[in-house]
Amino acid sequence: MPRPPLRRPLALAAAAVVASSVALSGCGRQAVNPLAPEEPPPGAELPGLEPDEPGYEDPSYPMPPGVPGGYVPAPTPVTPVAPGQPAPGRPALRPLPRPTATPAARRPAAPAAADPAADMAAFLDLLGQFGYDPGARDAQNLRMQLAVVHRVPQERFRWAASPTLGLTYGQRVRDFPQPISYDQWKAEGLALARRSAGIRYYVARRSLYRDILRDRYNDTGTDAELVFYKRLEGSPLFVSYRADGQLDDYGYFRVVDWRNFLPVPASVWR
Repeated sequence: MPRPPLRRPLALAAAAVVASSVALSGCGRQAVNPLAPEEPPPGAELPGLEPDEPGYEDPSYPMPPGVPGGYVPAPTPVTPVAPGQPAPGRPALRPLPRPTATPAARRPAAPAAADPAADMAAFLDLLGQFGYDPGARDAQNLRMQLAVVHRVPQERFRWAASPTLGLTYGQRVRDFPQPISYDQWKAEGLALARRSAGIRYYVARRSLYRDILRDRYNDTGTDAELVFYKRLEGSPLFVSYRADGQLDDYGYFRVVDWRNFLPVPASVWR
């Protein structure tokens, strides 16, 4: 007996429903939309989910810089500055000097006390070394002669009326740094002879006055007379006069040493 015509299509539809039910109940998964992207296979990791993988974004900093709640950019690195150098972009300032205490004024050292006896002995010995006669090297003789010369009254000073005075001027004027007339030479010599302050005394060497003071010294005798010169202290100007105030010589001596003069210690005549 033939089957009815609709029995075959119904059988096919029922088979399809049963297959779909078995597939859904066997794996426990829901139906997949055929239009959705292909799912990764089981056990595959999603990219960018681990901090050490590319594309990872830290969810704790979801906002960009400048937005409240965003992350703060790292500070710009600062170049270290060597000690003693100013920081870049800032003017160089020197440290203020430390205040120093004002030093206490020092008292000048007291000069050593003069010993007239020792000074006299040393000067007499100096005269002996330069060949002066024993009479000239007597302490009492030296002291008396110098005291008389130092105390000549002002009104007694005068130039010697000697015919050789012009020759003395001619010999001395050559040593002055500037031209000086005969009258000026005599006036300056007289003014220096009258000075009593800012002066020093010297004993003249024989070679200095041998050709000028012939009548005051005998090279071969034993005359105890000494020829003194008064010097304007700190200058090369010297004048010579006798105990009676008579001037014999005035000059500008460029060389002031033992070749012309022997300095008398101040303790001997003051």
